[in-house]
Amino acid sequence: MLLNGDVLDAHQLSKFDRRPDDVRFVEEIRQGRQFLAYLRQRLGPKPRIVYKLGNHDERLLLYLCRKAPELFGLDVLELSYLLRFAEYGIEEVANRRVVLLGRLHAVHG
Repeated sequence: MLLNGDVLDAHQLSKFDRRPDDVRFVEEIRQGRQFLAYLRQRLGPKPRIVYKLGNHDERLLLYLCRKAPELFGLDVLELSYLLRFAEYGIEEVANRRVVLLGRLHAVHG
């Protein structure tokens, strides 16, 4: 299964104007974990799950670059850590390359 980016919106971390009553990033992380746990439970332990980062998924990285460059590179602040990819057996595609699904070329954007 391919999750082709932007599973989270990360709106609070966006450089664009945002409303203070939008979903908090910490809540998005909690919901994202629940979703990934649900997928793994429904699919079972063997099927492959690939999470391709999209532009909204990159908002955390860009936020750290803008607001806290001293923390950039800490593994505990990476989306894969926060969403517990290792726990759920999820593979990450962190760049914008094409993902091949058999003969299908999947891109984000």
